[in-house]
Amino acid sequence: MIPKFDAAMFDLDGTLLSSMRYWRLTTLEYLLAQDVIPTEQELGRLFYESGRGLLAELIEKYELPCDWEKIFHTTEGYMLRHYRQDAKPKPGTEAYLSQLARGGVKLCVGTASPKEFIAEALERLGLRGFFEFITDNREIGLEKNEPEFFHTVAARLGVPTERMCVFEDAAYAIRGAKAAGCPVIAILDPTQKPHWDEIKELADCVVRDYRELLA
Repeated sequence: MIPKFDAAMFDLDGTLLSSMRYWRLTTLEYLLAQDVIPTEQELGRLFYESGRGLLAELIEKYELPCDWEKIFHTTEGYMLRHYRQDAKPKPGTEAYLSQLARGGVKLCVGTASPKEFIAEALERLGLRGFFEFITDNREIGLEKNEPEFFHTVAARLGVPTERMCVFEDAAYAIRGAKAAGCPVIAILDPTQKPHWDEIKELADCVVRDYRELLA
């Protein structure tokens, strides 16, 4: 059942945009830049596991330099290129955002990705104007598995968490949103397939893309 709400917080990667696959791809891009060819098994894991967790494992296995500040800077640089050139909205995204905006629903983006990158992607795709603000876990100082993240965003939108619907694809963030009292509409992104059963149990409504939500 689709919950009723006055405001909505959208995750970006895997939720608004089909871009989580590119975050996972940055692990491969980094390894190739180090002249490392992953095994078939490692490639099979790449799109379904935490990029940073798998990268840490492979850095140790292949005895690569481990300067995490430099690694994060490099992989985020790869991702910025994908935001600027490759990332596309999920089907029905613009039409659904327009429907919510016409209904007076307040909208924002809450992400674990750098908000500056997100703004560039949304501007390029003509979606930035739908959102009152973009925030990320660095600005808030909390991770999305922490309920207070969602309390903070809801307060900024001027609504209680019970009236702020969270659109998410990741199980850990859905758990945080539900603990905060938010209704959740889950988007089934392919990179989260190992967690789909949990996501279906946690969320109030589950869809593959926004065309299912259009009136």
